[in-house]
Parts: sequence; C-alpha cells; structure tokens
Amino acid sequence: VVATNVGPAIESTRQLVAEAHQAWRWDEQSPDQVFAVRGVDRLPVFPFRDDTLLLWRAIHDYVDAHLRIYYRNDQDVRDDSELQGFIWELTAPLYCGFKGLGGLNYGDDGSVSLSSLEYLIDMVAHIVYLCGPQHASVNYAQYPLMSYMPSVAGTIYNPPPTRSTSIQSA
Repeated sequence: VVATNVGPAIESTRQLVAEAHQAWRWDEQSPDQVFAVRGVDRLPVFPFRDDTLLLWRAIHDYVDAHLRIYYRNDQDVRDDSELQGFIWELTAPLYCGFKGLGGLNYGDDGSVSLSSLEYLIDMVAHIVYLCGPQHASVNYAQYPLMSYMPSVAGTIYNPPPTRSTSIQSA
C-alpha cells in the first residue's frame, strides 16, 4: 500500500487505503501464512524468513506464558466481558471491522465472541509481531530513501514550495 500511495491525490490515497482494509484478513498475516503464500517457506535458506520465525516463536512463547498468568483455561476467556468487548470492537464494521479471524465464534444474530485461550494467545502474539518486528522490517528500511524529499516526496497534496513561497509560522 505504501509503495502505491506515493504521489496521488488525497482522494486516491483514501480509496487505496479503503481497498487495502477490505482485502486484509487477520489470519493470513501471520509469518507462517505470509511466507507460504510468497513461496519462501520452501527455500532451504532465506535469512529474512529464518530471522522472522525466530522472533515470531519468541513473541508467541512470551505471550503464551504471560496470558496464562491471567487466564487458566477457555472458560476464563469466555467470562472476561472486557475482552469480549474488545473482540466486538475489533470486528464491528463501525469500529475496526477486521475480517478473517477464523478462531472467533460468529452468531447468526451478528454476535461475535472469543472462547479459546489458544486463539487469544495467537491474536495477542500477532498484534505484538505486527506492531514490532513486522512494522520495523517494512518501515525502517524506507528511511534512507524516503527521508530525502527530492528522492521520494511521499504524498504531497499541494504544490511544493518554491523560492518565492512565503511560509507563515504558527
């Protein structure tokens, strides 16, 4: 999304982000799934995959150990009303509207709930992974190119300033 978001008008940017959000599926974003789709799971050596999977396992093990302090079993997960509220907001179209959470329970009445400690562990590990190593691997690698404006100006919705442009400070 970032690569295609460089340079278009704001309306195009909004459309690209909306389309990406509609296509994004939670369970398909785990490292195991991403590497399988890309076909790099079959390569004998792929350093990015190998390093990522080490981090993924470490995160998953940490989250597993931490959550088991608070949740002894699936019933504890089912009984946590605040957690169930989070799950509802995560999936509600009015809020996050995330799709592709195969470990949740979807009722015919539109209700959604989480009843598995194992899936909770997977979800939290996934959040930590996406916000940490995955984001860093994509975001930080862009800095050398994108920090120099003449190289990649990012998204500029107004004409760039010229020598005669007067810039007012706030």
